[in-house]
Amino acid sequence: MGRSLPAGALGTTLSLALGVLIAPATPALAETSTAPREVTVIPQDAATVRAHESVYFAGKTGFLHSHNQGSGYLWTRYDTGETVVVTELAGMGWTNVMRAGDDSVVLINQVPNLPAPGKVTVFNFATRTWQQWAIPTGYLFMGAYGQSMVVAPNGATGPALRLERRTFDTDGNQTGTENLTGIPTGAVYAGRALATDDGVMVVPYKTDLYRNLLLDVASGSLVDIPGAIGSNLPWRVSGDVVAWANLTGTYHVHSRAALLAGTAGTALQVQPSATLRVAVVGGNLIGANDQGANTKNLYPAVSVPIGGGDSTTLLPQTDYGLTAVVQGPDGTALVVGGTGPADWSVHRYTAEPGKAPTDRTVLAVKDPQHNAGLTYDRGLIRHVQTQVNPTDGTTRFVVFNHTQVPDDGVGPAGAMLPANTAPCTTGVECLRLVDGTWSGAMYLVSGTTDTIRSYQATNTSIVTMILPSTGGRIVDAGDLYSIVADAAAGKQYVVLTGGTQIVRTGPVTGAALWYDTLWTAGGPGSLQSERLTNPGTVVNVSTGADCKATEVQASARWIYWACGTDGPAGVYDRTLKRNLRVPSGPATLGDGFLVRHDTGTGSLRLSDFHDGTLHDPVKLADLPAGTPADSRGISWAVDKHGSGVAYVDADNAVHVLDSGVPSTAAGVATAGGNDWSYPRATDSMRYWSQTIQPTRPLWSWEVTITRKTSGEVVSRSSGGPSRTDLHAVWDGRLASGQPAVNGTYLWKLTGTTTEGEPSATVGTGTLRVACGTFSFRSVSCYGGPNLLAVKSNNEGHWYGEPYGAEPAGRLVDNGYTESWCLSCVDGTKASAIVPFGDLNGDGMPDLLVRDGVGYLRAYLGIGQPHYSSQTAKSIVLGKGWLTYRLLLAPGDLNRDGRDDLVGVDTTGKLWLYTSTGTGGFTARVQIGSGWGIYPKVIGVGDLNGDGNGELLAVDSTGGLYRYFGDGKGHLTARVKIGTGWNIYNTLVPIGDLNQDNRNDLIGRDANGVLWLYAGRGDGTFAARVQKATGFNAYKAIF
Repeated sequence: MGRSLPAGALGTTLSLALGVLIAPATPALAETSTAPREVTVIPQDAATVRAHESVYFAGKTGFLHSHNQGSGYLWTRYDTGETVVVTELAGMGWTNVMRAGDDSVVLINQVPNLPAPGKVTVFNFATRTWQQWAIPTGYLFMGAYGQSMVVAPNGATGPALRLERRTFDTDGNQTGTENLTGIPTGAVYAGRALATDDGVMVVPYKTDLYRNLLLDVASGSLVDIPGAIGSNLPWRVSGDVVAWANLTGTYHVHSRAALLAGTAGTALQVQPSATLRVAVVGGNLIGANDQGANTKNLYPAVSVPIGGGDSTTLLPQTDYGLTAVVQGPDGTALVVGGTGPADWSVHRYTAEPGKAPTDRTVLAVKDPQHNAGLTYDRGLIRHVQTQVNPTDGTTRFVVFNHTQVPDDGVGPAGAMLPANTAPCTTGVECLRLVDGTWSGAMYLVSGTTDTIRSYQATNTSIVTMILPSTGGRIVDAGDLYSIVADAAAGKQYVVLTGGTQIVRTGPVTGAALWYDTLWTAGGPGSLQSERLTNPGTVVNVSTGADCKATEVQASARWIYWACGTDGPAGVYDRTLKRNLRVPSGPATLGDGFLVRHDTGTGSLRLSDFHDGTLHDPVKLADLPAGTPADSRGISWAVDKHGSGVAYVDADNAVHVLDSGVPSTAAGVATAGGNDWSYPRATDSMRYWSQTIQPTRPLWSWEVTITRKTSGEVVSRSSGGPSRTDLHAVWDGRLASGQPAVNGTYLWKLTGTTTEGEPSATVGTGTLRVACGTFSFRSVSCYGGPNLLAVKSNNEGHWYGEPYGAEPAGRLVDNGYTESWCLSCVDGTKASAIVPFGDLNGDGMPDLLVRDGVGYLRAYLGIGQPHYSSQTAKSIVLGKGWLTYRLLLAPGDLNRDGRDDLVGVDTTGKLWLYTSTGTGGFTARVQIGSGWGIYPKVIGVGDLNGDGNGELLAVDSTGGLYRYFGDGKGHLTARVKIGTGWNIYNTLVPIGDLNQDNRNDLIGRDANGVLWLYAGRGDGTFAARVQKATGFNAYKAIF
């Protein structure tokens, strides 16, 4: 058994002719339903944007951070992941904050919740305890660590720097004072400590240059840091590493132990990938390219060994800002990043001596996501989820596409909808997305008035229509149109998708769309349909109920209607033209079935009626009641084009079901494009093209184009899976490159809906070829043969199809177009008129006219039925043509692809002139004699389908003789095919007038009646049929 397209898109067999759909025919015996089955489960989609986490402080047992924007300060433990809100810091910015060892910081600014002028505040996040230490009058705060504070007398800004260490108990009482020694002679104050960690501080000072000291807080030892010259250098102090960066971003690294022991030599130099976003982890520097609040360009976190070696990428992306890479104590660091939203986390890096950093995730950086909506259309599931926008903290709707059939063309990536997208119900985070238009699924955006927008895939949403009111809801959508109901205003609008036009306005009532067909509730017990693309014809059907439908749904064969939530409800079968009553309550129509959400039992239930009989409902799945109570399009959905059903479970996963109900055969819903091909054009007019929408997805398809008159296949195009539409193109040329013959062609779409199944007809239509190859005796680009009739007053009238009309065997007078003087003398006389083929190679048929003195002139055609001698371009073909009693155009006698000319001279000899294709003839060749016995000789084109031109001749007794061409420039022996033909004063080779791909013959009798003899394709003709009268008004017809 071949693979089938999963639960999804099934349609109706429709015949399409020039865009007009025909209702489905009576179906064959219905297939038997199978048990419903689960096809797949789609897990919750990852967020489309990364949540943002700012880390401010990395302590010994936990870290301080905030989530997105304005969430307040949070403290999370490394070991348990427990997170608490640090209310003590509410309203305080993160400036003038210094590390104070372990899990403590010192807050130099005043704390709003605990003001203490003249004091600094030490806060321990692990114990949630405060200490406030007084800064002695006349002193400057330098830094703090543990229970020690380093201060400098205000006079330190003068001639010499002095430092004192003050110690405090846990109640904030000072317990000791110590003057620190080891300050270089001549050093002056240069600012607070630049780095504090693991019991040391970096203290800046100034002599001739800006320099830096390392202070061991516990011992009070001060040592100069060799090479550390400069002010406000970026410092990293952790574990045994003391490092700073110069202006070029090179980090200089010393061992803390060596510095304090006085054994430090030249600093090691390391070039990480950043200057500011750098942290020390064991014997490594972790860095991520410096950036501010640029959320678009996210850089990797890279580890570089301090002692030399290859760098290692730890994370492919790092969050933005300085809060993404934060130094921790004891050679640890925190980095915010990952590969994307799904694994965005806070990572804690540690390292054993001489080893690369190891990672442990200490916080997943995510926002809650919830189900907000669900659609299922032609095999495509769109799942709407809520998502927090990290830039402003608001909850937004995000749409994710999940195609259940090949050829989705939309991609799975989700897109965040505008902030003012209208929810399905006020106060509820839900969205009734309505799928089905050419531009995707429709939704409303609220404002002064509502705006309809569409969503197809990421970055393809477009504004489609601004409505005259607000607070509406989208009822349905189909290809070109959407229905919007505004209950408050009591109005319902039908909106043209992608335009700025409201095509219908009326009262709110039950309404639905099936592509471009609008179904509405009429009066009580009545439903009406009308094609919006071809309005005017309204079809009424009866529901058999005495109520007016408040809800209508439409699928390929079925129309669902309901009179309120508790009133009568039913399904109208368009094929069998009868109603089925179904249970009341919110329901969704599929193709041959109905699904209801039984909130009492918390289940989805299916009612099957595909065979015209309503069967007992069956349970599809458990689905508890939710908010809103009518959760259609929120927590469950049905594909009305097929057998698919989907619902969302408590984990926000989408379950896809196949109902097991056999679907209606695939058909053509709409087809549109360029219905013409001009094969000789050099622009887009050359191409016939159609965008065809099948009523259900196709696994494979083929469009075959055949010539209507002959059935000849002129083009085949094919493709693989097509979910919503397919595109067929033909340039109007045959495989040989020759332009196709002008006229009508038929296209037929065949396809399969499962792999390996036989191909079936999906739909048909017509197209036209114009200005391509002209058939015999046709002078109009639009096909069909032509006849020239000339009156005694010289008026020339061309007969044929109405200009531009499809060939249908008509001889319509296109009016007086030119003058041909048949009775004049000398050069103004038209002594012979011969409708010819293409003489000069431009593809257009020409007209040969001999004047009264023997000149033959070719009037060059332009693909229209007129050859005015005053305006048409012409070529003179020489003199001496009066030697011929008759000039004939039999078609192609020598199979060179060009029409030829035959003349019968006054002695009865037959002469052949073959065309050069460049506006002339080769020298004549005699191909017969004795033709003087025939008063009438006519060239009739190909009569037997071998491609050769033929001649007919009528003798004085009325006998009709046929001469086949042999394709070598000669004629076969004559065959008598009729008698009594002397009743006609004129015989005209009309070509294929009746459009059966055989050349025909017309005779005019003495009463001016035209009689048509249809060619049989074997050199004979069918019995005559009167074609027209009144042609005795013309002196001659050609």
